[in-house]
Amino acid sequence: MGNPRPAGGGGIGWDASGGLLFAFSHGYGTTTNNKAELRALHDAMKISICRGYNRIFLEFDSKCMVNAFIGKSSPTWKWRYWWTRIRALRIGGTFLIFRVPREVNGPADELAKAATTSQLNFMYLSPSKLPIRVKGLYRLDQLGFGSVRET
Repeated sequence: MGNPRPAGGGGIGWDASGGLLFAFSHGYGTTTNNKAELRALHDAMKISICRGYNRIFLEFDSKCMVNAFIGKSSPTWKWRYWWTRIRALRIGGTFLIFRVPREVNGPADELAKAATTSQLNFMYLSPSKLPIRVKGLYRLDQLGFGSVRET
């Protein structure tokens, strides 16, 4: 698997009790893994704001994205278009971003994989509408179990 390649992004919005607010799965065409992570960050922020959520905790497994978001590193000029859009979205709410181990990000990772394969965009507003594999990982997260990754 090289870079660039077909890519997608996905994410889940949770409420304080672990309930589903929204989930998304977006195909991004052929791009780099970092640009796909950046676009997923943008999409998560935009969906949150559009749905009326203005205090948002973002969990990402990309150290590169988290460090750029909090100002620990400077994003490459190749990402300027998306960083400009993300900066504009930050005005619409309070965003706190945290890095989480990839193993904890199972449902979002599965949504991104589905988008990479289909290259389609989906929005889910109910747990019953989630793809079956994502639904299982979502339920495990609600029960307090971490995601288990296949090797």
